[in-house]
Amino acid sequence: MKYINYYLISIFSGLLPMATNAATPAEQAEAFFERGLAAEQRGELFVADHCYALTLRVDPDHANAQAKIKELESREDWSTEIMAKKAIIANFTVAVYQGTPAIYREASLNRMCENITRETGIPVVLEYDSQYNGQINFVMRNATLATILEKLSEQSRYEVTYERRFVRISPPQRIPENTEPLPPLKPIIPFEPEDDANPEEPPLTGNLISVLGQTKEPTSSRDADLTPHVWRGKPGAFEFKQYDFAEPTVVDGCAVYWYGDGTRVIMPEYWRILYLNEDGFWMPVDAGPKPAKRHDWDVTRFSPVRTKGLRLVAQQLWRYNAGFLEWKIQTSDAVVEKADYPEELWLDELYPTETMTAYAPYRVNRYNRDEAGRGARVRLDGEFCRRFLFTHAYARIRFDVPPGYDRFTATAIGPTMQGRTNFSWSYRVLADGKAIFDGPSLDTKADLNYLIDVRLPVGTKTISLVVNSEGNNINDHAIWANPRLSRLGDTADPVEVPEVAVPDFATWIKTVQFRHEKGEGMIWAIDEEEVLHVSQTNPQETVLRFKIVSIDEETRTVTWKQGDGEQALRISEDRKRFEWQDSDKGFVPQPLEIVLRDSKIFGPVE
Repeated sequence: MKYINYYLISIFSGLLPMATNAATPAEQAEAFFERGLAAEQRGELFVADHCYALTLRVDPDHANAQAKIKELESREDWSTEIMAKKAIIANFTVAVYQGTPAIYREASLNRMCENITRETGIPVVLEYDSQYNGQINFVMRNATLATILEKLSEQSRYEVTYERRFVRISPPQRIPENTEPLPPLKPIIPFEPEDDANPEEPPLTGNLISVLGQTKEPTSSRDADLTPHVWRGKPGAFEFKQYDFAEPTVVDGCAVYWYGDGTRVIMPEYWRILYLNEDGFWMPVDAGPKPAKRHDWDVTRFSPVRTKGLRLVAQQLWRYNAGFLEWKIQTSDAVVEKADYPEELWLDELYPTETMTAYAPYRVNRYNRDEAGRGARVRLDGEFCRRFLFTHAYARIRFDVPPGYDRFTATAIGPTMQGRTNFSWSYRVLADGKAIFDGPSLDTKADLNYLIDVRLPVGTKTISLVVNSEGNNINDHAIWANPRLSRLGDTADPVEVPEVAVPDFATWIKTVQFRHEKGEGMIWAIDEEEVLHVSQTNPQETVLRFKIVSIDEETRTVTWKQGDGEQALRISEDRKRFEWQDSDKGFVPQPLEIVLRDSKIFGPVE
């Protein structure tokens, strides 16, 4: 149970604390203002803003403080979000596990907020939800606060909101399932290659660039005279090697001589080429993926593309690393027009901008071979699924979204095998860090799968695929089947946004509640009988009640009877903040905010 904020009760009771005899109000105001100037010179704008606000709390007519606050508000380089994008935290760790008692979870998250505030000077306020028991566990180094908060939101479902003077972390909200009918999808394009298919390609004969710059040709995949490039990350992961050109170059082919040491480094399962297009997006060339060939040049040709970079992408064999002895790129003199984006863009053809999976590596179109050896299969509608992203909860996979794509589709499934009973994980989709789909735990679905088919907000730049564990986190093999971006275009019915009439002030004031901006302490609300209720954080526990005297539409002022006199508050023009009327100083800005009230939660007048 939260403690009552007695300072806020005293405001309504007319019992404001008496000023000390150490300084007059004017001297106190000047002291706060001087501290604000010093903080602004140091670049601590949040501290400066707070000091100026304290100045006005003591002396509402302090012209210099009023001017300074307006100056800060007008600055385009300062807001909580902008400052969060600038603030760097050298070391950040948060670990809150499922099953942890609520009191310890809240303490850990509050310490996290305190550490952020201490490190950056940006106040971070947590609205704790004891019902949410998800796992939050990540470590970051030299990351901006905005990046940390984005990751926190992705992993925990907590919503991050940038207010004027602080950042709010709010309880997670379940997003309703999408009921908007979308046009039918195109038939699925089969994934190639087949395991035994590798058509012969003649050697490259044009102008060649040697990426590793070897001084001699490899004689075999185990050539000990050459130093190979080996991916030394997680064995079995999806990896790439990038080559950057000094200036845009036209290329139309690649050849790779794969390396294997016969022990822990062997041929990858398949490979493909991506190129950097003129818009800065990594796109697949029109040659499909190929299984790796040993002891010879593995050649692929494709339509000429103009680019400043290529990526050699390879899916390594489960529990093994892969590498190559040389990679050659064939340049061309062909004239190339800018390529159009395909109508559908499959995510298994791309490399994510960020990958994070627990326990197992991120894999594409290939399942965990240990589980497969025990009979596990990736099936969808009774058929083998060949196009999928393999992750293990907790997981987060992020892709850039090229222009024009406004739909994401995939099917949430898990591997099937006799005796497997654990399917306790859920799927989320975020567009530019904002959740647009939040699915239930997979084991709540009779068929152990569900379709994810959502419209992306206009101008979406990134899409994040997130998996959360909903159980014991054992073998949470979460699979995104047939994941792709597509264009709704003219086939989609336009979304009509109904005009919402702004209610008159007297009606609106009875639909909201006021609270301290830190989300703690007291809550105030006006009921239909025009009674002001003052309560604790639990609105049903009313502490004080005052009869409303008047509600003035023109000045947006509410006045009520209190003791032998009257008190009033004034709502800002945008209806987002309010000021408290002090008997001596007039209306004084308060660190309070206005939020919608979900229902009528206050009882009758006693």
